[in-house]
Amino acid sequence: MTTRENLARIFALLRPYKGRQIQTSLSMIAGIVLTLAIPLVWRYLIDDVILKKQAGLLVPVVLASLAIFIASACFNFLTSYLFNVMGQNIVRDVRRVLFSHLLTAPFRFFTDQGTGRIMSRVLNDVSTIGGVVSAVLLDLVIQTCTLIAIFAIMLYMNWRLTLVGMVSIPLYVLVIRFFNRRLRGTSYLTMVKHAEISSALQESVSGIKEIRAFNREQSEVRRFGSKLSEFLLARVWLGVLSNSAIQIGFVVSSISTLLIMWYGGLLVLREAVTIGTLMAFWAYLGQLYGPINKLFNVNVQLQESAAAFTRLDEILTVAPTVRDKPCAAEMAKARGEVAFEDVVFSYDGGKPVLDHLSLSIAPGERVAIVGRSGCGKTTLVALLMRFYDPLEGRVRLDGTDIAGLKLSDLRQHIALVSQDTFLFNATIRENIEFGNEDASAAEVEHAARVTGVSDFAEALPQGLQTQVGERGVCLSGGERQRIALARAIVRNAAVLVLDEATSQLDSRAEKQLQTALEHAMAGRTSIMIAHRLSTISGAGRILVLDGGTIAEEGTHGTLMEQHGLYFALYEEQAKLQQPT
Repeated sequence: MTTRENLARIFALLRPYKGRQIQTSLSMIAGIVLTLAIPLVWRYLIDDVILKKQAGLLVPVVLASLAIFIASACFNFLTSYLFNVMGQNIVRDVRRVLFSHLLTAPFRFFTDQGTGRIMSRVLNDVSTIGGVVSAVLLDLVIQTCTLIAIFAIMLYMNWRLTLVGMVSIPLYVLVIRFFNRRLRGTSYLTMVKHAEISSALQESVSGIKEIRAFNREQSEVRRFGSKLSEFLLARVWLGVLSNSAIQIGFVVSSISTLLIMWYGGLLVLREAVTIGTLMAFWAYLGQLYGPINKLFNVNVQLQESAAAFTRLDEILTVAPTVRDKPCAAEMAKARGEVAFEDVVFSYDGGKPVLDHLSLSIAPGERVAIVGRSGCGKTTLVALLMRFYDPLEGRVRLDGTDIAGLKLSDLRQHIALVSQDTFLFNATIRENIEFGNEDASAAEVEHAARVTGVSDFAEALPQGLQTQVGERGVCLSGGERQRIALARAIVRNAAVLVLDEATSQLDSRAEKQLQTALEHAMAGRTSIMIAHRLSTISGAGRILVLDGGTIAEEGTHGTLMEQHGLYFALYEEQAKLQQPT
């Protein structure tokens, strides 16, 4: 991304704030005019007051200078404040857009990138862009306008001195161009290394139990230290480049200062200019190269923002693989009829996980799906929820191809209880309400009661208002799963999917939960994905998956009589459960 493209994107972010831009521009112009008036006042002080010995004007001119300084400081503060407000608003807007886009990104994107790297981009990289708007852009606009104004004043005062003062500017531009590309590449590397630190920290915090259990504290410290060292080296090199550029720029700007001292001194000696004019010219020259130096700093930070934009684009350019079609239909109510028609699906385009699979589930029917690991059980759920679309075939709800339904409508009619129960860092009540934000207090309490959530919540300090901690860390696996079931009940969906919903429970707790499961499945189409076969013996129909297709189908009794794959799986589990 070139500097021009980068600036275009930054100014595009400012478009929604036109009113604030007008306020900022007026404040900025007032501050610049007052600042540039000070050398002219000094020229008047030297030439017309001091040299002409008008003592009566000395105090008024000094007081006028003080008033200009105060007014200039007030307007500069106001300008900085307004720019900062716009910058923070832009940070909020960009993060909102990124977060919204992330919620539509393919699941594979999250597994490939990792939580830490994604968080680094949403938090750190967006902050970099916000800093450009609130601070860098402030300097860019003000210093550019100041440069133009100073150049015009200097030309008006003495065009020969102005030309002498401009001698080193072309060399200064060459310095900027030389460091531009190097700064951009190093800035990007710095952000990558920072993201790796975030990722390593997030993984270590999430896996603290495993780290302690396997005595890996020291190795994790070494791994994290290695990431810190890599970031340190990248950051130091970025500092070396930016500081080298700044110091070289200072030396280049000093050339013009020395030339002005020499040539201006000659003009004063020849009485071609007054001492006051030369002093004012020196002041303007200092103000000229001050903005140039600041603009170089702006350039350094613009390279960092260019790297940040590049990293954000790596998120924003990820297109969702599943989205609403332009003419997606609505479905206000559903009976719960589910059908898979000749479905083929593969995650990576290789061997199909599901291979021309067809099945039909009637409204209100209870179907269990079993099979060895990797046979495609959970994939069926993912396709029904439309987390993915099949490569071939169709999935239907009430006879309608779900690819033609609005995603929000489709998922409103399905309640999912996953094996890996996820709870938010909120209260028990709020986690249950997550299933249906419109659920009444009575509905939430009913769901908590029938799933047994109320039983353990009563023993907690704040009952249903108790915070569960990050991912429900304050609760046991069984308690988390009960909350997940309660969440599914308040959803009141036509289709209930239980993906290993009792995997976290022991046999006794599982039996206690059967009443809750019966209540949850009553009147609904129920699809039970099960590894533990003892949990689905009461299903009206059992489907056995093998090789991506349905190998066997029937009740528990009929499948046991066939002595096929289901029988073999059941016998294997029975042997494992026998006491040794």
